[in-house]
Amino acid sequence: MVESGALKSRGYSLLEAIIASFLLVFTFFLVSRLFQTGLQYSTRVETRLTAVTVAESRMARIREWADQSITWTTIPSEPQEENYPGYQVAVRRQPLDVGALFSPCSATELGFPEPREMTNIARKVIVSVTPPQGPVYHLTGMVTLGEHSWWPGGRVEISGNIPASVGPSDVLELSAKAFDSRGEIKDIFFHWTVDPVFGLAGVGSVEPTMAEVRTTRRDGKTAEFRNRVPRRDGAPMPQDGYCTVAAYCRYQGVWRVGRTPALELRK
Repeated sequence: MVESGALKSRGYSLLEAIIASFLLVFTFFLVSRLFQTGLQYSTRVETRLTAVTVAESRMARIREWADQSITWTTIPSEPQEENYPGYQVAVRRQPLDVGALFSPCSATELGFPEPREMTNIARKVIVSVTPPQGPVYHLTGMVTLGEHSWWPGGRVEISGNIPASVGPSDVLELSAKAFDSRGEIKDIFFHWTVDPVFGLAGVGSVEPTMAEVRTTRRDGKTAEFRNRVPRRDGAPMPQDGYCTVAAYCRYQGVWRVGRTPALELRK
């Protein structure tokens, strides 16, 4: 009986050893899986942080480039950043969404059927970074080109069909642009007037209200000039004399004006 009890006790000890071994192996497997998962997650986080750093570095370069540029033709678009080999970079630029940037602001412009939008100096830039492994990361931002200055070479130019004289049925289609030494100043707005010319070749003058200039776009970049003034009954009445058509614009708080040559008005 004693020997039988000893064998029974030994049998329970072997079963316990098997269970304990199974639990030990299972625990080791679970810990290794957790360690591997944590290592993979840490690698993904590091990859993502590096991709974000690469995207921010490229966006900073683009903004620095834009401060010195007036066109979008040479935007930095190298496939890699120098300090991050293996991370592929792609740069896309898109026009801003409709209504994204107004002058002076959306609160005053949205009430007009043709709001003045600044569509040339600003772009939506998307920087896409592809790491060696993992998904593609995108960074989107609005980038504006650098400011112009009236000095040196600031001027306003008027172009169009500008004859020496304007009859009652003539329509002058005019356009205005502003320039500095770096080129055309984009997204600028113009106001048109008719100014008299006194004492030209011994001929009289035409008052500013004695002819009609009407903008054909709300930004004032194009206008139509006619030799007429409305009478009380609404009928157009041509004038005679001399005048110039002027386009005014304001940039950085400074006004500039461009004028046509003197126009002779014929009845």
